[in-house]
Amino acid sequence: SAGGGAVSETLFRTALAARPLTPLSGAVWRLLVGHSLPDAVFSALRANAPSGVVVERVRADFPRLLANCALSISQGGYNTVMEALATGARAVIVPYAGGLETEQTLRAALLDRATGIEVVQEAALSADAIARSAAKALAADRKPVPIKTDGAQVSARLLASLLSQRAVA
Repeated sequence: SAGGGAVSETLFRTALAARPLTPLSGAVWRLLVGHSLPDAVFSALRANAPSGVVVERVRADFPRLLANCALSISQGGYNTVMEALATGARAVIVPYAGGLETEQTLRAALLDRATGIEVVQEAALSADAIARSAAKALAADRKPVPIKTDGAQVSARLLASLLSQRAVA
């Protein structure tokens, strides 16, 4: 998966090339393509997908898919990483590092090894690198999430408490 997906074509093609090299070579794979990836690229990915690969646009039930997948291979955007942590998904992330972007690379460095998420740097992206990282992620013990991922719920409770206190006053 790749969130919005504007710069995800290389990741998708490399993941597909890695598929036969992974322990999940016989499993069904799903490419979740963001709406920012041009329709022509999406259509080409779909038309050239090998048997056992489903190519579709992003889905609203992405967190449910993550919670039930054997492995996620994704770009390292904030939402995707937080959803992987929250669901406990085994994951390989490839942080986007083009242009002046540093946010995904910095996040990946903080999460690498602390969470069981494997990281493949964009400059080292290859089918072999994805396959090696996939095998490591699948073989690793799941580690507890070292950060809190319930910020929205905590914020909602705090706001509700403040509002109820104000209503009483």
